[in-house]
Amino acid sequence: MDRVIETSGHVAPRITKLSDAIPDHHWCIPFSVAGNPKPTLSWLHDGEEVPEGPYLHTRVHEVSEREFHGCLQLDSPTHLNNGHYTLVATNIYGNVSKVVDAHFMHTPGDGLESDQYYYGVTTEGYTIDPPEDRVAVYVVVGIAAVALVGFLLMLVILKFSGNSKFGIKGKSS
Repeated sequence: MDRVIETSGHVAPRITKLSDAIPDHHWCIPFSVAGNPKPTLSWLHDGEEVPEGPYLHTRVHEVSEREFHGCLQLDSPTHLNNGHYTLVATNIYGNVSKVVDAHFMHTPGDGLESDQYYYGVTTEGYTIDPPEDRVAVYVVVGIAAVALVGFLLMLVILKFSGNSKFGIKGKSS
């Protein structure tokens, strides 16, 4: 029996990679998608379609014979962009989706007082102790004052003094 297998090369889309958001020049949610014909990509944020624009868009960086590698780029995302992102890949042979949780920033005022990256240290309860060795400061300031007075004295002497016996001009020159 002869068997003939026809391979058209057409396959339903497949999401081979969907990773957590990473900070780069812009925030990026990296993905890799396979499928033939090339699948159309769309994104959902917490179940609602993501409108792409100048601050949030899909960018495919590399195209190979079987896969498309890229990322959803977010320019300066805030706490409003936190949530579940769903990548949906669709072609005429089917569709597939995959979800990733992205966290870009804490919500302001959410009470995470221990997180010093988002909230600065307050001065309540903190006292700044004076330096222990005050004498060293006075010594350094005194030496600087004496050096300044000596420098000014040398300038006055050189400016208003008469001919110097150590000068180049004179009988010997």
